[in-house]
Amino acid sequence: MNYLLRTIQALLLMLMFSLNVLPLIAQEQSKGLIFSEIYLDVNKRENSWIEIYNPTDSKLTVTSFSHSAVKTVNLLRNKKNEDRFAIDPGKCLILCVDEDVFYAKWDKSIKVVEVKGMSGFGTGGYMSFSFKNSNSNGIDVFRFGKPARSEAVAEIAGNTVLDFVDDNKSWNRITNSKNYLKAEPTPGKNN
Repeated sequence: MNYLLRTIQALLLMLMFSLNVLPLIAQEQSKGLIFSEIYLDVNKRENSWIEIYNPTDSKLTVTSFSHSAVKTVNLLRNKKNEDRFAIDPGKCLILCVDEDVFYAKWDKSIKVVEVKGMSGFGTGGYMSFSFKNSNSNGIDVFRFGKPARSEAVAEIAGNTVLDFVDDNKSWNRITNSKNYLKAEPTPGKNN
């Protein structure tokens, strides 16, 4: 029986990888903000951006954002005007390395916050954010690049590690899921 179970699991994993669908277990259900799309370009870091989506019916605010290269630093710490980090229900916020580079390619009506410190993501690790609403706090996290750089958070973020972009595709979170699919970038739009 164990052999059959392991065989089925291996077949499912092979199917998922062939479809470029990867599981992420950090956010079991959409009870708060989630990383909804990820575009990390290790060769042209100024092109990198991350989309945070609010699937709830309440306004939520991103309170911190960090990556493993600067573990203890909240890259939003010195940002003023907390409302810039508030996300209305059904809307998203883009955190990008360079706002001018982002807007040169994408719709200027998308809510964007430039986070220069995001460019120091190195060759791999993890990124996380925390958020608050009137009732509680929450967190989401994902792993990327070289797996060894993020093993410490595997229990929280799962064993799946997202690759850097190399084909102008982004990692899009599948709606109502903890999985990502490699697809055409769609910042500011529902995935």
